[in-house]
Amino acid sequence: MIECRTSRPDSSRASLLAARVLVIAVCVMGLGCLRRNADTMLKLHYFPIDAETLTPVTAESILRRGDVCTVSNPEDEERLTALIASAQSSNEPFFAKLVRLRIDKETPGGPPVLVAIVDKQGNLERGALGRARLSPEGFVSLKSLVESCLGSEQGRGHP
Repeated sequence: MIECRTSRPDSSRASLLAARVLVIAVCVMGLGCLRRNADTMLKLHYFPIDAETLTPVTAESILRRGDVCTVSNPEDEERLTALIASAQSSNEPFFAKLVRLRIDKETPGGPPVLVAIVDKQGNLERGALGRARLSPEGFVSLKSLVESCLGSEQGRGHP
């Protein structure tokens, strides 16, 4: 959260509040396209967060090296969408060689659309929505949700 430590007139504070509300609205609207549609699904490529590797795990290599899960439970999809939406805009660096989760939205006959990439520290790249960071609690919840999805999926494994 951005804190204003300077003395500003009330109109500036109202403008700052309006800007914050607008940013939140854009994030929610942008992630609203993830809502369940009969023809779309979320596909997760996951590499264990706590795993140490000798070679980098990138947004591209996780497609080959990561476990794969299709989110089929609407409640899990809603939770995942809410977790990604809850991430706060951040200037923290995104560690492109420490990727641990890639989320794609897929439609039959169409190419996958990248939704978000999460690094080992809980930093996100969300395409046009920019960089963000999950809270420590949000990061733990995301890990738990993904591992739950992987545990319940029959065909999981390294492709």
